[in-house]
Amino acid sequence: MPGYDPIRLPPDFWTDPAVREALRARDIGRLLKIMTSPPLKISQTRIGVAIGGKDQGQISRMINKTKEKTLGSLIDIADGLDMPQSARYDLLHGLLGASPQPDPIPTPDPTVGLIYPAGDQPDRASVAELLRVDLDGHTAVTDAAVNLDAWKTTYMQWLLADTDQAAPADIGRIAGVEGIRRTTELFARLDNQFGGGHARQALVQYLRSDVLPLLDEHHPDPIRAELYRATAEAVLLAAWMSYDAGNHGLAQRYFIQAAKIADSAGDRVLSASILDAMSHQATFIGNYTEAAQLAQAAQAGTRGRATATLTAHFSLMEARALARLGDATGTDRAISKAVTLFEKRRPDDDPEWIRYVDDAELAAEIGHCFRDLDRHQAAAGYLLQSVGGTSDEYLRSNYFATMVLADAHLAAGDREQAQAIALKGIEVGEYLKSARTTTYLREFRARLEASSSTVDTDFVDALSGSNLWRRAEEELRTENR
Repeated sequence: MPGYDPIRLPPDFWTDPAVREALRARDIGRLLKIMTSPPLKISQTRIGVAIGGKDQGQISRMINKTKEKTLGSLIDIADGLDMPQSARYDLLHGLLGASPQPDPIPTPDPTVGLIYPAGDQPDRASVAELLRVDLDGHTAVTDAAVNLDAWKTTYMQWLLADTDQAAPADIGRIAGVEGIRRTTELFARLDNQFGGGHARQALVQYLRSDVLPLLDEHHPDPIRAELYRATAEAVLLAAWMSYDAGNHGLAQRYFIQAAKIADSAGDRVLSASILDAMSHQATFIGNYTEAAQLAQAAQAGTRGRATATLTAHFSLMEARALARLGDATGTDRAISKAVTLFEKRRPDDDPEWIRYVDDAELAAEIGHCFRDLDRHQAAAGYLLQSVGGTSDEYLRSNYFATMVLADAHLAAGDREQAQAIALKGIEVGEYLKSARTTTYLREFRARLEASSSTVDTDFVDALSGSNLWRRAEEELRTENR
């Protein structure tokens, strides 16, 4: 029998009224029928493996059977499907004696994680609660929209609470700190190659079970600062992965808490880079004024302290926002500043986490700006320097640059070349579990349809088996309803 990963059901599956009714009636046939039907469509074979090595025929008979009453078999099913406590109560009540009904899962505070903590320490309780509601799948938080006021409050409080920049402590390798850094590096590689949706929840679980307990231990100040610094980088990655997966309100909350943890470590530069990341997200989702303000705050709060590479990147994020606003003069000024600084950079002086910013990254960001300002030839020139210029470790970045290059050719009237380039990008993006990849393709498709009454048949035929194209098509259809 083939091996299968454990069945992972959506968090709200067990609270669905039809599922709860089947559990209370101990109607396992109805429960399994729900699991094998759309939208889940879990195979009978896979269910059989999960609940004790049953074959497909046995599962088929269970689906057609009215009820399952044997305590042992019910427990096997509960264990195999990893039922939460509340679902087990629905299924087993009355069979195990007077089992008390489990406490209801507390409703999360809708503002959890949105407040930039006062004082010189991070709000450990807010971080813990944010991780909990994320893992528990509370959609009021995980699917929330961004809060515009939270961005403004964060960068204003960050600027007012200006802390002295502390140099990294020369304390050698500390097991806990080193473990966080190595694990974060592993998840970062997975994120870059496969998208934020690939292993995001595994990182969140790691933060909750392995990292937070370390923050509760007593450490000398130098070690605590390094622990905070490593934790901030890990929470920052959770924010990026949530952003890439399309959970924007959730990502915003992780960004805010990561910025506070970094500042509590005395790492003003790292916390500024998190404002820079917030700016990136704000531009992506259309909050361009807020994006420019966040990038400007990152520059103002690190003047004289950030390396040339970092300040150049802050200027590029400002340029990205201004270009979307149509401010050509402001964009040119910000790009000029970034290029001048970039020419002065000394990579050996840069923190490890910013060393991905190279000539290809610079060209890609400028290409985005010129695309948005309708300078199509200039955009294509820069993007050609970026496409293929990054290593295979950064497949997602390559995809983005490729799709923006396709946009530039399409806007310049070279429809055939635009489609050929887009096909190459889609080939890369097909394997990324990233909501952003779908957004880039959806925008290209919208521009393609706007430039002609029909989308070329050969192009569509070449994409007949593409899940990425299908998702973009569905989102565009929903958007136009």
